[in-house]
Amino acid sequence: MVIAAASPPPLRMSLAPHFARHGSRVGVTTIDVRAVNTTGTALEPHFASRTGQGASNWWTIASGPTVLAPHATSEYRVEPEGGFRAMPGGHGPGSYLIAVTGTPMTITSAHIPAAASAAR
Repeated sequence: MVIAAASPPPLRMSLAPHFARHGSRVGVTTIDVRAVNTTGTALEPHFASRTGQGASNWWTIASGPTVLAPHATSEYRVEPEGGFRAMPGGHGPGSYLIAVTGTPMTITSAHIPAAASAAR
């Protein structure tokens, strides 16, 4: 992963998360992702979330292309394993959606905005 850490992120991502409550927990059920491939290489992104050092299992791509062409923009809808990913509360580091590509090996992160309306 040294290559991934040393390379600039190949994607520019903006997120529109969809939140829900399960009991007292607020979490994400899907995220709409607008991804822009800033490189001249086709990319095959795989999505996960992370809080702190660890990452979740891979999220399912419900819609969007398997391969994002060079310099292309696409919309994805991604879903966490089991359909719900609890979000941390309080003043912690927050959660991020990551897009990982194998060839070339890269990681792009985007902050998942807080669930202000779902928390009420």
